[in-house]
Amino acid sequence: MPVARALRTLEEYVAFEILLYTEMYLLNLRRLCFFLFASLLALVLLSSQYPYQPHSIVSLATIALLLAFVGAIFFVMIRMSRSSTLSRIAHTEPGKVTWDTSFVLNVLIFCVLPLLTLASTEFPEVRSLLFGWLQPVARALGQM
Repeated sequence: MPVARALRTLEEYVAFEILLYTEMYLLNLRRLCFFLFASLLALVLLSSQYPYQPHSIVSLATIALLLAFVGAIFFVMIRMSRSSTLSRIAHTEPGKVTWDTSFVLNVLIFCVLPLLTLASTEFPEVRSLLFGWLQPVARALGQM
């Protein structure tokens, strides 16, 4: 029995080390996504404000880059949600996408928010719909 107990302890240690490595990897992946997200938002906002000569080409390139980013991030999130190893760590069903709070929040932050930013820079009607509630607040703060 001491051998079985030692083997179980060794298995738990190896599993814990794998878990720590996976968490470190996912943290770095999340930081990379935040950096890409922030840089793409800055690119979209700057390209919509600066009057480039071939504005349509720059705008089209920005849109294509943002859509590629959103598609790649969504694909990676789906693959991670279906991963058997990550599903065992998170106590979810392997091979299926789990629409839990964490996954939905990541989809909102990394997929929906960039698309809303793109839509608000390209279409003034969407911008006024999304940020119309800020105008009274800005006026109230300006009168103080």
